[in-house]
Amino acid sequence: MLQLRQSRKKRRNRYGTGHSRHTILGRKPIEERPRSAKNRSRLGHWESDTIEGKKGTGFLVTHVERKTGYLVMEHLEDKQSATLNAGSVKAFQNIPGPLNDITNCQ
Repeated sequence: MLQLRQSRKKRRNRYGTGHSRHTILGRKPIEERPRSAKNRSRLGHWESDTIEGKKGTGFLVTHVERKTGYLVMEHLEDKQSATLNAGSVKAFQNIPGPLNDITNCQ
């Protein structure tokens, strides 16, 4: 008696599932930021983002003050959290005025 296959062979994904990012414990959603940051009524609310170069050759961390649009950038060698934190501290060293909060874009 001949047994035929009932379904196709399952294929293995070569590149992973894409769910490699982990959730950050204690993270606040962007909807919970202060009202003064939403309507841009006060100075000191910053929004930050990282920019990756072509093929991961370089990285930038950018910080924009939400009321004035003032931009602060710092070049990073890699995207590790320690490097990003050090770059952010270096970028804010010469900034006068209040630093109320920073919202990270993902």
